[in-house]
This record gives sequence, structure tokens and C-alpha cells, in this order.
Amino acid sequence: MILGVIRAGFIPFLISPRNSTEAIIHLLKQGNARMVYSSNDDATRHKVESSGLSMRIMPTFDELYSPDAVFELLPDMPDVDMNSTAVIFHSSGKVYSPSLHTLRLISLSRFYCVPKGHPADSSKCRSLLYIRHR
Repeated sequence: MILGVIRAGFIPFLISPRNSTEAIIHLLKQGNARMVYSSNDDATRHKVESSGLSMRIMPTFDELYSPDAVFELLPDMPDVDMNSTAVIFHSSGKVYSPSLHTLRLISLSRFYCVPKGHPADSSKCRSLLYIRHR
């Protein structure tokens, strides 16, 4: 789901539902969130609804990957700035209130690499998250 959001041109913001309602609302405002995908449990849904943002229920694994699913290839991505933000996440907030942190596309692309010795390895790390960059 996270890579799909990135592929669609949006920035996913990963928020732990363990935060208080007030902390979640603060993080959503601080991160300029426009849409929230949430689990369908009552506690999490209540916290998200309190934010006043549009909410969608996160699809389940079975909904995304049913045996009958037909997949179509997506068109190539446009060129992107590899220094742009890929993901927003937050600190635990154990000492202070949770604070925002970002991960750039260049860093994310390095997480999804073919390990050395893999048949696709050509002595360099190849990104499995194909992003054309400028």
C-alpha cells in the first residue's frame, strides 16, 4: 500500500494508532495530511474521524490480492527529484510530543535492493523500486 501511494505521486504519512487522539490530530495537521487511510477498528476510526479529514478504510490483504485479481501494468513514472520526500513518519513521543521526520526517495530506493549474490546482481545494488530520476 505504501509503495502504491508513492507510485501514485503522493507522500504516505505513517502514524501509529497508539498515540492519543490529540497527538494524532496534531501530527495530521503538522504533516498537512489531506486523506487518511485507516483500519476499520472502532478506536482507530474514532481518532481519525476526530481529525475532520476525509477517511477511507484500508483495504485488507484479501481485497488487494484476491485469486481472481487482474493486474495491469502502470505507465512509466515521470521523472522525479530523488531528493524529494518519499515518506513522512514520526518519533515515538516518549520523551516529548511525537515529531515529524522524512525519508527521501533516494534513501527509500536504497532499501529495496537486490542483495549481492542474487541472480539479478551485477556487482552493484539494483533498485527494485524503479524510479526514474532527473
